[in-house]
Amino acid sequence: IIGSKSVLVIRNDAEHAYHRRGINPAFNSITLAHIANTIVHRHILSLLDGLNARLLEAVTPSSNGGSTATNGTSGGAVALVRDMDVLFDSITLNVVAEAAFRQLNVAGTDVAKEFRKSQEPGMIPPIVFALPGLNRFGNQNMIQSMKHIRSAAVQIIAAARTRLLNGGRDGGAAAASTAAGEEEDSVNQRPLLVDYLVGSVHQPTTTITGTTNSAAMSTTTTTTITTATSVPTHKKDSLPFPTDRATLDQAIIDNTVTFLFAGHETTSKTLLFLFFLLSRYPREQQRLCEELSSAFPLNTVPTLETVQTLPFLTATVREGLRLYSPACVVLRMAKEDDALPSGGVVRKGELVNINISGIHRNPAVWGADAHVFRPGRWLEPSAPEGSELAVLRASPCSFLPFLHGPFNCVGRDFAMNELLLITAV
Repeated sequence: IIGSKSVLVIRNDAEHAYHRRGINPAFNSITLAHIANTIVHRHILSLLDGLNARLLEAVTPSSNGGSTATNGTSGGAVALVRDMDVLFDSITLNVVAEAAFRQLNVAGTDVAKEFRKSQEPGMIPPIVFALPGLNRFGNQNMIQSMKHIRSAAVQIIAAARTRLLNGGRDGGAAAASTAAGEEEDSVNQRPLLVDYLVGSVHQPTTTITGTTNSAAMSTTTTTTITTATSVPTHKKDSLPFPTDRATLDQAIIDNTVTFLFAGHETTSKTLLFLFFLLSRYPREQQRLCEELSSAFPLNTVPTLETVQTLPFLTATVREGLRLYSPACVVLRMAKEDDALPSGGVVRKGELVNINISGIHRNPAVWGADAHVFRPGRWLEPSAPEGSELAVLRASPCSFLPFLHGPFNCVGRDFAMNELLLITAV
């Protein structure tokens, strides 16, 4: 689905590092802040009215004594949760589709709509995927939708190259349309994820310039970022994997598609579980509301710069990630023989199943109430300095929602920004 050159599936260390060096500039803090304060804001606010109406419908008594949504309070709650799931999925998918592809509609292809179609049940039973000789038929919805998405990706990459050659601006009608307004000019000039992916394979260097000027941001910032090839041209021939233009273009397409798959559903489900936890712990919900109300008076639109300064909001999101991590387990292959503290031995080449949920709920690290949703734990002194518990909690391996090390989630800051903003709104 996502292709053989996605960073999610490349397992060769050198090849993975090569492609990660090309992707990392796409997730620089300035670009992510602009995405948060423009794209994320726009999609959140466009759906907020619908959510408010749906909440009102769920809690308003009907003539038969139940909610207007269904024939009973519990039924109304179930329906509301289902609607919240759809809402969060819609927001996160639209955000990542626009952030990765620059636009939701590419030459008649609605990227987000095609992705949703790819998730619909096909006529081929799932068991077919496991049957030799038959799995080539696959899920027809997914196959056709992915063809359309990849075709859109090719067009977007071509447009990104044109922008780079034009100094960061779209050509033709897109450039002319910037006269319509300052905000539109900002949208056409902003460097987004695909621009950095394309820039990373240009020879020998490519300068990407973008102007950030949004009503949600207090300042206008012009950003110039120079991307270079991951490895100098004269050294590419000696690499043990192909680095020709066709292969690098394939990597751009695969990783753009990966953003759609890995960049929306993980965030969507995290939000759903987080709001479930807040509904179960009204005191924590009230404390969060008080912090947000103090920081954002009525009719004030939260900005990323402000939400990042709110300690209890950050603690709430982290606590949700701790209890319901996007990945509950992950497999890693041992690069050499190793001995575990328990006395067990892991041999080189063996697969190790890392139980992230178990780590996040380990009482030895998080205390006897490790199973309890308590954001305040993130604001307390972890343990006496120098103690074994302090060492455990300070370890980056005690909190792994985005994994750790060279194979960690490249979009972790993108996801955290989105979680903070959506939760705040």
